[in-house]
Amino acid sequence: MATNFHLAPPPKTVDGLAAVPIDIQTIDAGFIFDGAASAATADATITYD
Repeated sequence: MATNFHLAPPPKTVDGLAAVPIDIQTIDAGFIFDGAASAATADATITYD
């Protein structure tokens, strides 16, 4: 899969750490809503290059 880093923002320093764009391949997420308890949970896994 081709990357489009030319469309990404440039790297920058945030709180003394380097922040750079990543090429996200997939995002797998699940949500559970409990209306009776007015609560929700979520879990996500990101695959990137």
